[in-house]
Amino acid sequence: MLAGALATFKLSTERDRAQLALSESDTRFRQIADSISGVFWLVELDPRRLLYASPNAEEVWDSPLADTYADFGKIYRNIHPEDREMIQQGSSDADKTGYLDVEYRIIKRDGSVRWIHSRGFPVNDTDGNLFRMSGFAEDITDRKTELERIAEAGRLLSVGELASGVAHEINNPLAAISLYSESLMSQGLPNPVINDLKVISDQGKRAATIVRNLLQFAKKSSPEIRRGRCQRIHRTWPGAEESRLSREQHLCFNQCSLGPS
Repeated sequence: MLAGALATFKLSTERDRAQLALSESDTRFRQIADSISGVFWLVELDPRRLLYASPNAEEVWDSPLADTYADFGKIYRNIHPEDREMIQQGSSDADKTGYLDVEYRIIKRDGSVRWIHSRGFPVNDTDGNLFRMSGFAEDITDRKTELERIAEAGRLLSVGELASGVAHEINNPLAAISLYSESLMSQGLPNPVINDLKVISDQGKRAATIVRNLLQFAKKSSPEIRRGRCQRIHRTWPGAEESRLSREQHLCFNQCSLGPS
């Protein structure tokens, strides 16, 4: 009898220790689950029902947790109409593999749209058969917004580079137009011709202003730096005004002169 009592006491003690360890483990898990911004979830696949979700699931899924436990399908009602077909297909595939990795939008009760990233992993029974799926869901709206902002900045950079290239290509012919129209106006031509040349010169300057705006948008080098370089190059070949090289440097100098001083 004494041996039986000792055995019973030993079993009871081991059971109490196991229960205490399980309780401590559960407490630690809940502390972790409650402290993160995402949602730990555990779903039984057949029949599909929610077994566990961390408390902040109500905020992420925008659905009362009690209602979600009662009917797991209710979380799908908040999914953006454009994403529902994708989610249905992803859920169907997850029922077979246990793996899920989807990003989708939900429409909250206040009308705001939030992005959710949900990942799931298979849970097998002792025979190796899939019967549950565990996972993690989180609101990634802020991350999405930041990525979109970076992408938009990249698009603006591309536009800026294009604008800079176009501006530089247009600048040279504009410089030639301005140079030669002003040169012709100083050669004593008839007044009607001078008036036409003034129109050409004025419109050339107007186009040059547009080009400067494009360059400023593209945030390229300042006109003062180009002007200093062109003046220095021009002075390197004094007395060579009639040479092809000199004409090119004159054009370069005139092009820089179109910029703001």
